[in-house]
Amino acid sequence: ILLLSSFLWLFLNLLYRELGLDRSTAIVGAVLCCLAPAIVVWSNAGRSDSPALVTGLTGIWLALRGRRSERALLGAALLCGLGAGIRVTIVPFAGIVLSLVLLNRLYQRHWRAVIGSLFLVAGGVLLWYLPLVQATGWDEYQQILRTQSAFIATHDTIWSGQWTLAERLSAFLVRVWGEWRIAVVVNISAALGVVALIRVRRPSAPAEPARCQSALFCQSAFFWISASFVPVLVFTILVNSPTAAIVYSLPYIPLFTGLAATGIIGTLRLLFRASRQAPRPFATVAGVGLAMVLAIVFILWSLPAARLLRREVSPPARAAEHLRRRFDPAQDKLYYDELLTQHAIYYFRAAGRSEIEQFLPDEELSRNLIYPENRDFRRIYLLSTAPIPGLINQRFGWSAGTGLERLKPL
Repeated sequence: ILLLSSFLWLFLNLLYRELGLDRSTAIVGAVLCCLAPAIVVWSNAGRSDSPALVTGLTGIWLALRGRRSERALLGAALLCGLGAGIRVTIVPFAGIVLSLVLLNRLYQRHWRAVIGSLFLVAGGVLLWYLPLVQATGWDEYQQILRTQSAFIATHDTIWSGQWTLAERLSAFLVRVWGEWRIAVVVNISAALGVVALIRVRRPSAPAEPARCQSALFCQSAFFWISASFVPVLVFTILVNSPTAAIVYSLPYIPLFTGLAATGIIGTLRLLFRASRQAPRPFATVAGVGLAMVLAIVFILWSLPAARLLRREVSPPARAAEHLRRRFDPAQDKLYYDELLTQHAIYYFRAAGRSEIEQFLPDEELSRNLIYPENRDFRRIYLLSTAPIPGLINQRFGWSAGTGLERLKPL
């Protein structure tokens, strides 16, 4: 975790500096982000969220540097185009910042940079989009899009009616920090960071050349921090399912840790400056020390859950492997529920086991599994997250203890 987090820390530190945070605040903010419970526990999951996080952060950093460097802008454009193939949510993430920087360049009449960037974005998208459509087939691809869009609209979005706004805010702003007391400290510190940024009015990228003074939006660190992370935060709350809030929260965790570091260090600086009782270096050291206490709390809280995930194979994988060793495709039948589709495909269908089909939570089918009328198979197995009463069930779960208790809210 520490080795891989070092790469994330590097990009975050560069990004925070480009956004206008001073060296001490940028380092502390990057440390807090790398040690946040959501990052420590779930950043190594076999999903596209973590690669998209690093790609998006790098894209934002290059796009912000693109206000001064044409090469950086072109690199950001190519990376955003390619990154959309990793995860399309990179569009409300790095895509917003890239668009604003391109508007800046357009306002300054830098035609070559704008046109070149647009071509690279389109080229990056086509590099993954065309092979995807060719491998899938256009008609099947369109059907998959319609099916996935319908599922998201009816299950995930705020308009589906599955969760209230209060439940969504609780999941995406509180539960992602593991414990409500940690969430309170982080959110209050982040709010203080907003106040500090507005009060100090620190510009982003202090070394910008004079030509940038005439641009649409160049100066405010608060503006660029908001543009970098608030759109993906709003998108996540409105569109994504609170059930998987932890992994969906990864793109906006840097917003809260950066603001929290700014709030802790900046507030102490303002207080000491107002009282005139201590020099600025003392206030900075005190702020860094206080922020490190929060980092230690992150580590102590997350470590049991991280150890559990590293020590044990997940319960669905153990259950599927247990069935695979006993399953006879010539004589047995396997049903599985929707949540375990990928496990069934990986452990059975990919191995040439064709006698499996998805189990639908239908009462008649449930009765037939318990009292089958036409038994064509010697044994019938059910791989499910909610076993049916009456069947001989073998349960698989995480080992009880502190690690499991910490893992539950995540």
